[in-house]
Amino acid sequence: MHLVLGLPGFLVGPALPPLPGLARLLRAGGTPVVTAAAALPQALAERYGVVRDGDWPLAALRLRAFGHDPGSDWWLAADPVTLVAGRDDVRVTGPVTDLTAAEAAALVARLNAHFAADGLRFVAATPRHWFVGSRRPYAISTQPLAAAVDRPLRELLPQGPDRALWRRWQNEIEMLLHDHPVNRERESLARGVANGLWFGDGGTLPAPTRPLPGRMTFADDDAVRALALHAGEAHAAAVASLDAAQRAAATATELVAVVAADADPATVEQAWTGPAWRALGAGTLTRVTLLADGGGRTARWDIARPGLLARIRSHLFPPDLAALLAPLRQDD
Repeated sequence: MHLVLGLPGFLVGPALPPLPGLARLLRAGGTPVVTAAAALPQALAERYGVVRDGDWPLAALRLRAFGHDPGSDWWLAADPVTLVAGRDDVRVTGPVTDLTAAEAAALVARLNAHFAADGLRFVAATPRHWFVGSRRPYAISTQPLAAAVDRPLRELLPQGPDRALWRRWQNEIEMLLHDHPVNRERESLARGVANGLWFGDGGTLPAPTRPLPGRMTFADDDAVRALALHAGEAHAAAVASLDAAQRAAATATELVAVVAADADPATVEQAWTGPAWRALGAGTLTRVTLLADGGGRTARWDIARPGLLARIRSHLFPPDLAALLAPLRQDD
């Protein structure tokens, strides 16, 4: 059985505690493959038959997974965010995740009224997951939202031949949302305002792909689940441990599991990376692929079953996790 394990956020933040199982896996995996402008869903997309065409076309897949028909239109994710203007730049402080359905509907209605003449249609699939569609495609490429948080935005805005138009529209959106009654009310209550949108993952719905027999996906991330749905493969909510995943998919040949974004690293070690190292040694796992993201980058390690001498050496001389991750991590 092949385990593909996603570790969101492991490349950012404060130093990790000692995690011996993870450290042994990383040393056995050698030099990782690092992909810029990608979070875990983008890094997993090709495993499910979805390829990049200027941008990763995940927005249309996610919209369909939320129960909306994307048709043949071109779609972008349009996440509501809080923007703060500094002396020399504008920064995203983070996504706005606590909008009510009524607040989202009111904000989206304002956007649709303004941009109808431009052929844009905004949809709040959930109060925190918004999308914008167009009958015509646009040639832009985007950065994941995680790459933009607390960083100057100038170099992170849409790129490509149509970038000027989308940057102008982003400015118009900021003005439309800034003075909206919803945001004035939220500001008066000291709640985060949705005064901007972060665009990402543009494209039309990809062609159907052939499922990989024997693969089971466990994730709460809506984009990862949308990929599995697109591939016509079995998928379920995230589970607590490798043991639980193996019991739930006993006949699977490949398990894709993405742990929660706020998971405690020590718990991940106890439930996933430690057992994965031991399962490799015992032969119940034949291969492990680790994916860690953060700051708009993803690192991938492909780990085959280590030989007996390598396992003995790893036991006698435990690797230093901090040293292994130092070239990759970004501290807060």
